[in-house]
Amino acid sequence: MTDENKNSQSVTADANNSRMILLGCPEVVAVKPDQNYYLNIVRRGLEIVCSEGARRKVREMKLLSKTLALKKLALLREGFAQVIKGSYESRAKSCAACTTPGACCLDEHFVNVRITTLEAVAIRKTIDQFDERRRLAVYERVDQTVVKFGLSKGDDVGQQTYACPLFEAGRGCLVHETAKPLPCIHHACYEKRADLPPDRLLDEGEEKIARLNARVYGRKTAVLPLPVMISRTAVSGSGPARPNNESHHKADEEPTY
Repeated sequence: MTDENKNSQSVTADANNSRMILLGCPEVVAVKPDQNYYLNIVRRGLEIVCSEGARRKVREMKLLSKTLALKKLALLREGFAQVIKGSYESRAKSCAACTTPGACCLDEHFVNVRITTLEAVAIRKTIDQFDERRRLAVYERVDQTVVKFGLSKGDDVGQQTYACPLFEAGRGCLVHETAKPLPCIHHACYEKRADLPPDRLLDEGEEKIARLNARVYGRKTAVLPLPVMISRTAVSGSGPARPNNESHHKADEEPTY
């Protein structure tokens, strides 16, 4: 390798784009041109000189700060809620008139909401605004839900259900205004199946959140039951629900599964 190449900070691709060569390092490194590699290059501030397909992937997956991503998540959630409220919610029974408040949220045979790491961070940021006693009580309830319903066994395929630990009698959903997951916004008591919002709306919304989550963490991450993801995700300054509970991650650490 010439001195010129040693000083270069670029990536070149061979003709069939089957491998990438990273220059500007002590040695030549050949790796597969997968998405994570492109993102790692972006993180290191290196110039990418490669195929248009590779450059397009980098543009589409430009990394976001967690702060900006949370703002985008809030806007996405608000937009989704406006669509549901404006086009469908009027056909459903009013939650305010419900004779069994929270029955759907606490139905351990029904609730199976899954969320991303970014959504869990948004939820924890809301919980962390509570006073210490209430905050720790919520996190304790979250941990108890994980244990009671066996949600951390690692074999989740979207079928495990649980009673939502974020519902409190007399208060309702603790994150209703700030971080309520899309499936919860999508749900309401409709008498006619034809009145329900189409599943595609929820699918599209969740896909947008998954892409947003990937732009923060550099790759797609697991989508897990809400209590599990809250328990495993921490944000700066929040700390774990119980300081000695090893199931909680360090602040701002993205869980690995």
